[in-house]
Amino acid sequence: MGIYTRGRSKAINSPRHLTLRHARRSVATSKFNAGLTETHEDPPPLLKPGEEKLNSFWAPGLEAGPAHLIKATQTIKSPNPGENDIKLVSKQTFYVDAPQFSLPEDSVYSTYPPPGYSDDHRILPHVVLSDPHLPWERRGSPKDDKKTPKDERNKVPWLILLTFTEDELKLKPDDLGTGNTFKQTVTLSVKTTVGDVQDLTTKGNVVSPISEILDVVKNDTKETDKIRKSQGEFIFMKPDLFKSVFSNFDNNNERQVPASPDTNKFKYLSHVRNINTAGMAVAGVEEVGVFSVVVGSRSGPLTNKAPATASVHLLSIEGVEGMSSFPADDKLVALCSLHSWNYTVMPPGMLNVFDAFTSLGETLDVLRPPEEIIKEIAEPNDEL
Repeated sequence: MGIYTRGRSKAINSPRHLTLRHARRSVATSKFNAGLTETHEDPPPLLKPGEEKLNSFWAPGLEAGPAHLIKATQTIKSPNPGENDIKLVSKQTFYVDAPQFSLPEDSVYSTYPPPGYSDDHRILPHVVLSDPHLPWERRGSPKDDKKTPKDERNKVPWLILLTFTEDELKLKPDDLGTGNTFKQTVTLSVKTTVGDVQDLTTKGNVVSPISEILDVVKNDTKETDKIRKSQGEFIFMKPDLFKSVFSNFDNNNERQVPASPDTNKFKYLSHVRNINTAGMAVAGVEEVGVFSVVVGSRSGPLTNKAPATASVHLLSIEGVEGMSSFPADDKLVALCSLHSWNYTVMPPGMLNVFDAFTSLGETLDVLRPPEEIIKEIAEPNDEL
C-alpha cells in the first residue's frame, strides 16, 4: 500500500508484531524520556491514537521544474614557496525528477466522494495523496519567491481539485480543429502527448500553460524533447470558466478579474496530515501515517432538479500564473489532469447517506410494543 511514513519503515508482516508493538513503544518512550535514545533511532510517535497534526504545507528541499546548478570549488595549495595555488571549479546543471503529467502508482490513497457514489450537492470533493510532498513538488505560483514573512506559513501548490458538469467539458467535433480525432474518456479528459497539445496551441483555438513550462527549458533540447513526448490526460476548459477559476470574488460575490491568472487562493486548499494510524486499515503496518490532502474549490450544481454526473479532476496549474493574460473568448484552455473520477450529485432535498444514518441514530430504538400499549400498562388502573 502506498503510505508515506516518517523515518524508516517499521512494517513487519508477522502477526507477532501486533503483540510486541505495545511493549516496543513503551520501551522507546522510556528511553526517549530518559535521554537514552541513540542518534540512529527515531523518536516515538508524539501523537496518541485518534490524534492528528496538521501542517499548511510540506515542501521538499529542491523544487522540480527549473534547472538547478551545483558548483564545487577545490583549492590545492602547494607546499613549495613561490608556487601558485591551483583552484579547481566544476559546475553541473540538473533537474529534479518529480511527477509532472502523470502520477506514480498508489499516489492516490483515497478520494471523496468515492467513484460512482452519490452525495449531497453541497459537498466539496477532496483527494488524499500518499506522498505528503506531492502538492508542493513543483511551483504553483512564481510569486511565492517574493512573498513577505507574513505569508511564509502558506505555499501555493501545483495541484488543485475542480469539479465539472458534463456541459462544461464536453467537446464538439470541431472544437480542437477540423480533422482532429481526439476522443474523450468517461471523465471527459483527452489522452494524448504534451507535444500534441502544444501543437494545438499553434494550429487550433487552444491555449495552455504548457507553453510556459517549455519556455523554462527552451535552451535544453533533451529536456524539451522529454517533456513533449510525455503522455498525459488533458481537459479543455471554456475561457469564461477558466477566468472564473483564476479570478477573485468580492464580498458581493462579484468576479474581480485580474490582468492575468491568479493562483494565490489555492494555498488554503491543500494541507498535510500526520496521523496516528490506530484504528486505520494500515494500523498493523505503520504507526504513523503522513498524507497530503487537496480539497476542491467547486461543488456540484446547486440547483439541479435531478441527479447529475459530475467529473472531478486533480489538475496541474504549473505555468498558469506565468500566462501573460487570460485567453480570448474563442480559445479553449488545456490543463493536465493527473487523476479523475465521476460521482453523482444529488439535487437539493434528497436524502443522503450522512443524513440517513444520523436520522437512524437519533430515532432507532429496540424492538418493543408501541408506546401506547406500554403507557397503558404502566399507568394504574382502578378497574382491575
